[in-house]
Amino acid sequence: MVVILFIVVVVIIMIVLAIQSESTKNEEAKRKNTLRKEANRIAQLQSDAEEKEREKIYGKLTKRIDKSLYLIRTMEAVLIYQETKTILIKNIPYKFSDILGYRVSDNSTTIHEAQTAQTKTSGASMLGRAVVGGVLLGGVGAVVGGATAKKNTVTDKHTVQTQHDYSITIFLNDLSNPTIIIKYGVSEKAVNELSAVLEIIIHSEK
Repeated sequence: MVVILFIVVVVIIMIVLAIQSESTKNEEAKRKNTLRKEANRIAQLQSDAEEKEREKIYGKLTKRIDKSLYLIRTMEAVLIYQETKTILIKNIPYKFSDILGYRVSDNSTTIHEAQTAQTKTSGASMLGRAVVGGVLLGGVGAVVGGATAKKNTVTDKHTVQTQHDYSITIFLNDLSNPTIIIKYGVSEKAVNELSAVLEIIIHSEK
């Protein structure tokens, strides 16, 4: 009786500790999420203030291309000002005429994921072997025969995933700094946007 009571107490304690641990994890996740939102809010306010200053120099902002929805820092963005034909890359201004060309690269990685293999035994085959075993060896033979039934291991086809790592190299009319490389990681949308903008800029200057 004492042993059973002890086991029950231990189980209750383990359950309470597990609940407390899960609660702590949830609170930590909420705290991190709150901090991230606050950091983004402050960054957005700073970005808005900086943009007002830039508008005094380059005119109204035509388009902004960020690396992702979670990166709104100006240093990570490409800013286009059509009014003054200016493009800011890594917070450095260039005239449209400075853009000579560009190249998109994708240093992608292929990930192979094999699925779990399953061993299957045919019921009909086992029954037949058990019957034969029973004829040859009696009751025990039935068990032996059943145990020798053919087993097939079936492995489902593995899945293949491609992890992209995009970057754009921009060629400039500047002998001291002829290229700029912007890394976009998996953000295909940002790469496509910037590629389209660069095409427009290059064609407009021909």
